[in-house]
This record gives sequence, C-alpha cells and structure tokens, in this order.
Amino acid sequence: MSAATLFTVLDLKQAFHRLPLAEEHRALTAFTFNGQQYQFCRAPFGLTPIPNHFQRVLTTLLHDLPYVTCFIDDLTIGTGPDIEKHIKCVTTVIERLTSAKFILNVDKCHFMQTSVNILGFTISHNSLSLDSRKVANALAWPIPKTGKDIQRFLGLANYFRSHLPNFSTMTAPLDKLRNEGSLEHIWTDKYLQAFRNIQTALSNAPVLSIPDMRHELQLATDASNTGIGGVLYQIIDDKTRYIGFAARALSKSEMNYSTTKRELLAICYLFERFHKWLYGSHFTLYTDHKSLVYLGTQNIPNPMMLNWFETIFNYTFRVIHRPGIENVLPDSLSRLFSDYTEKRLGGDSNPQQLSIKNKITKSQNKRTTENSTNIKQRAVQLVDYMTPPEEERHNLLLKAHLLGHFGADAIVKTIHNDNLHWINIKKDALQLVSNCPECQQFNIGKHGYHPPRSILPDGPFDHVCIDLGTLNVTSTEGHNFILVLVDLFTRFTILRPLMDKSAVSIANELRDIFCTFGWPKKLSSDNGTEFTNEIFTLPQKIVHFEPPFIHFVLNLLRIISNQHST
Repeated sequence: MSAATLFTVLDLKQAFHRLPLAEEHRALTAFTFNGQQYQFCRAPFGLTPIPNHFQRVLTTLLHDLPYVTCFIDDLTIGTGPDIEKHIKCVTTVIERLTSAKFILNVDKCHFMQTSVNILGFTISHNSLSLDSRKVANALAWPIPKTGKDIQRFLGLANYFRSHLPNFSTMTAPLDKLRNEGSLEHIWTDKYLQAFRNIQTALSNAPVLSIPDMRHELQLATDASNTGIGGVLYQIIDDKTRYIGFAARALSKSEMNYSTTKRELLAICYLFERFHKWLYGSHFTLYTDHKSLVYLGTQNIPNPMMLNWFETIFNYTFRVIHRPGIENVLPDSLSRLFSDYTEKRLGGDSNPQQLSIKNKITKSQNKRTTENSTNIKQRAVQLVDYMTPPEEERHNLLLKAHLLGHFGADAIVKTIHNDNLHWINIKKDALQLVSNCPECQQFNIGKHGYHPPRSILPDGPFDHVCIDLGTLNVTSTEGHNFILVLVDLFTRFTILRPLMDKSAVSIANELRDIFCTFGWPKKLSSDNGTEFTNEIFTLPQKIVHFEPPFIHFVLNLLRIISNQHST
C-alpha cells in the first residue's frame, strides 16, 4: 500500500452469514422466540471465534494477490497510477469473491479513489492521517459530566495516540477522573483546559508516512530521568518521512536504572512498538549514548540485561552514535513526562521530612565515597558498562587525554562517563600519559616532599614586614591603630601609633622610619586595602621590592608633599 496511488474499497454484505456451520455445532447457537426454537445454519454475528475464522478465510482466498489488504469484511485494493491495471485488479478480486459466494454491499464500496477512509484513518499515497469525520466527532464532543463520559472520550482519543506523541502527558489530568461519578463539583478550569488541549491536538495531528520497505528504516531513541521515547522515520529523496512516534513515562523503579539500562529499555520498548516494520528488515538505530555503539561486540553481557540482549538481537540493525544536541526529537519525547512525574512524586511537602531525606541521602553518599579501591573495582565489574573492542581502546584513551592533556584518573573518569570500561583501563591510561611528550615536558610533578621554605634575609633591614593592629581603646592623643614593622633578620620591631589607617597616615610613618633606618630591599604586607591603593602600587600580593623600591618611596614622598602643600 505504501506505493499505491489509486485505491478501491470493497465492503461485503452480511459477510458472516456466508460461512456455513457444521451440523453438529448448530445446536450450540439455538435460541427461543415466541415459543419456537431456532438455530443458526450459518455463522451468526456476536460469537467470539467468528471474526478470526472469517479473517483466515479471506486471507486464504486472496493470498496470491499482493495488492489486496483485508480487515474482516473490508477489503482495500491499492495499485499504481495505471487506470487499466487498477480496473483489472479490481475485476480479479470481485471474481474471486463471487466464486466463494460472497456478495458486495455496493452502497459502501468506493472505486478508484486517490484517498480512502479506513478504520478511522485516511490513507493516500505514502501518507496516513486522521479521518476528518472522526476528528469532527471529537471536536463536537460535549463537555464530560461523569467519569463514564471521560472514559468514552479518552477511548476515542486513545485510538489515535499513534499520531499524538505527547498523548500520555495530555490525558494525565483527565485520567484521574475516569472512576469518578458526577463531575459537577470536581470539574475545574484545569480539566477543561486538558479536554480542549486533546481536541486541539487531534485537529492538528501530524500526517504520518506509510513505510516504503524499499528504503532503509531509521529509528532514533532516547531516555531521560523520567521517560523514554523515540521516532521511526525514513529519508527518501532528502526528505524526512515520519512513520510513528512512541513515548512513555518511567515507573518509580525504572527511574533508579543507570543511564545505560534506561537507554536499553528505550530500545526494547521502541523495538516492540514498531515490531511489525522492524522485524526481518535491516535498519539503523541512532542513540546519543556512546557506549551502545559497542552493543554487538560484548562477549559477556551484564546478567541483569541478558534478557534484553536476547530481545534486541532478534533484529538486524547497525548502531550509530548521534550527539544529544542532534538527537532533538527523541530527547523531547523522553522528557514529556518530567512535569507530571515531579507532581506525582512530590508528595513530601513537609520541610522536616525533606530534611530527614536529605540527611539520609548525604550519609549514604558519604559511605559510598569512603569505599576502598578494591570495592570500587568490584563495583565497576557489576555496573552495566560496555566493553569496547581492543583495537579501539587506544583511540578512546587518546581522545579523552587530548581534551586537555589530563592525567590517568581524569581519562578513566571521562571514559566511564560514556559507560565504557575494560580490565586494566587505569594501567593503559597511565602508560598513555607516560608516553605523551607534551605531558613529560610541561607537567609539574604534584607528588614528593616539598617542605615550607624559610625566609632568609641577607642582613639587617634587608627584608621587613608591616602590618596594622587595632587598639582596644582610643588613647588620650586619639590614636586607634598601631603600625607594626618587623625586621626579619634581627627581629627588631618598630611600633608607631596611628589615628586612622589611611594610606596617607601609613606613608607618613613609613617615611619617618625609612629616613631613620634606611631603605629596605624587600617589604611584605598582608595585602590589606590600606596597602593596595593608588599610593601603594605594589607589584605582588606578597610585596617584594628589589632596588627599584627607592623609586616607589620617592614617588610616595612626592604625593605626600603635594597633599601637604595643598
């Protein structure tokens, strides 16, 4: 049907009645009416096995006609644009039905149409959209008054969920009202808005394409902390044709899965949803989880995911890594449920309960970080890491190293972030770093004995330190601070009282001291604001003055003299 241009729909009249019942089984259909007992000689409507049996009869009857698709008593014939060929195909089907004594319901038959409505959908050339008549029924649906009304409306909307990728999110508010009685005192603007949103989504539902099996199928999947999702599509003539969307929220236990397990869960879910198209055909799987590129090279998969591996490898596909920034649509589908999940799990509004939870979480994290190296190594073996092929390990190490010429620990951490691991990965990383010429030339060793070095001045007043102290009480002359100057060679200390700790006051005192004892070669301070300003323009945080310091002092005296002159 994917390549069909002309369509014909045939409907059978009283189809079930064309099937005879075996005589020994007719008594099972007996019933009484007006005192008389009757029994069916032919298959009646309403018996559970009849539709399956009738479907098998029609399928067997038309099995050699590939242009015919039948659903119980509705037959669809699809061919190319050649009108003569289409007429011939329709004639062949009618003759085959006549030979089996089936009768057509002419009033419900439609011949040589470019689009036809079947089972609530409109099928045309390479596209599948919602039947406008069904959409009109949904738009004209009255506002629900009871929980039963909600069930009926959601049942209609659920039938078209393949065209509504965010269906679960939209219906979540109304889904809570399904088992209610009267909605008179419950119905609020929130529920009305959800009702209108579903109607709007149905009216704006995207047109999906019918897969063309002559071209490769492409499946993109993604998983977030709250949901999984994906999209099946094909690229034909440089145009993307979407075939189907799928997404669902994660259960509470699934939210605890590791990143790799959530991604594998998304793959299994999408494989099951699109099984009818994926099974038996070769397709491309796109994922933003790099470790899954090596999905087919695992010698011994994690036992926890062994069942998933058995399901996944029933299909024929290749895996391509697509960075998250390019994996937009599946990523959006997987995050549809974040708001709803937060509301569903956010029941602890008591600050005391939240505080207790945070303490428990922190204590658990603390115990985890205190584990020994051996325990961590054993944990690595249990976590669902993927093992890349041996020939690709060097490139992975080199790529992680060249991000910034990082050390072995950082390289291992980067690779683990991609959920990749192998035995002796740390040893391989150390060997790579030790063989890197740039690292050997420029990196500084961080280990070894580096004792603190003492300051060794060459003589008296070679190196002095200054600092300020605060007096507990103001002196009778109005002094509040004290300037302390210590010669590091002799430990000779000079104290000078100050009324304030402005740069001008300190400069005046230093001028008097240096004029008396001479100019030091080096002067150090604690980098206080009184020493770091326009007057004290010092070249380092720990002030270090060589002979050019005399130029600084002369400049300082010139500024002070100018201030006094004004």
